[in-house]
Amino acid sequence: MQKKIIFVIIVIYLCSISYSYSQRYEEVLLLDGLDSLVSFGIDTTGYWWAATKPFKDRYRIYINDFQSDVYEDIMELKISTDGVQWAFWGVKSGTYNLVYKDEFENINTFPVIASDVGDITYSPDGKHFAYSYFHADNEIINMPFREISVVNRSSKLFIDNSGKQFAFVGARGDKYVININGKESTVYDEIKPIGFWHKGTFMYAGFNGSSWEIFNGNKTIGSSYWRVLETDINKFGTVMAVIVQLASGRCHSITFSDEFYEPIYGRTYDEASGLALHPTDVLIGYGAREHSRYYVLLNGTEYYCSTSGIGQPYYSHNGEELIFIGMGEYGRYISVNGSKMDIRIGLDGNDKVAKKPKSTTISFSSSVSLCLYDYEKNTYKTGNMYDYLCQPIYNRHNNSYEALATIYNRLYLCRWKM
Repeated sequence: MQKKIIFVIIVIYLCSISYSYSQRYEEVLLLDGLDSLVSFGIDTTGYWWAATKPFKDRYRIYINDFQSDVYEDIMELKISTDGVQWAFWGVKSGTYNLVYKDEFENINTFPVIASDVGDITYSPDGKHFAYSYFHADNEIINMPFREISVVNRSSKLFIDNSGKQFAFVGARGDKYVININGKESTVYDEIKPIGFWHKGTFMYAGFNGSSWEIFNGNKTIGSSYWRVLETDINKFGTVMAVIVQLASGRCHSITFSDEFYEPIYGRTYDEASGLALHPTDVLIGYGAREHSRYYVLLNGTEYYCSTSGIGQPYYSHNGEELIFIGMGEYGRYISVNGSKMDIRIGLDGNDKVAKKPKSTTISFSSSVSLCLYDYEKNTYKTGNMYDYLCQPIYNRHNNSYEALATIYNRLYLCRWKM
């Protein structure tokens, strides 16, 4: 009997060691502070970046283990959605240099003679990128398989996953057109571009006179609406969703997919906002209000929220969980696929916490520390203290919660290793 008790104690002890080890805190000094720190950030793919000022009116950028040359200016850093490629413009001696990391992990520098530079954009799947620069009023867009010249582009540049098609909104006086592969649409009072459909057409919303319509290429889909409030499309171009407002003032969602012959129309509400789209499946989430009752919607399923303190709903990176922070009668709670768990810590409803899928832990940045909270065990841990921290991410590549932090001019990567 005594041996059995000793064995149980040893097992409990080993489990506690394992639990403690699995949630260990780490800190890595990224920049020693010798150069003035201008700005920094961390991407959802795990890339961190920081811009420094080593000399007066001179700048350098760090991207993970890459350190750039010193430039007179650095602009338009973009990271691909798959976290493999990145690109930015660096100005040196009056020359614009496109500096980019390609899919083969090579760092390339391409000088461009131009009067100014425009967009850097990646295809939704992150495999291809395009960039633009100006010669006077002419904008040259360089794509993977061709180069084109355009004028009066007034929106971001879109390219499809093949890298062969492009689209953007063009200004025509006080009117607008959608330019798809060089062919312009009818003139509209206002246009909201959405993205490329998987069949090669481009989806957008156009407003003329008193109503909005939604288009897939040159074909109208859905009905006419008083306003188009929000739009989203997944990176494969297989699911698109919008939140619209009717002439009555009521709002509802519409989801488009080839899996269904007709669009999926959500129930109408007094208000609707915060559209979240599943990365692959025909699933959407958003917040809604009906009279004085508040809900978060997962497709047609309503999850009641007791007050108006609803944060932005969002899906985990793999789409397994729809997450939001709400305000209940006794404080904040986290909702995961409709299941509500109280959070007995100070947390703002607008905070977008980092969460590992299928885990009961969340991470967020307080004013001085990277925090780890297990809402099932009600355990709360904090890391080291800093002057400032950015919002954390869950880095799925190394299974950790990560954030960038500063002390004076030094930059740290702090993480809770899971």
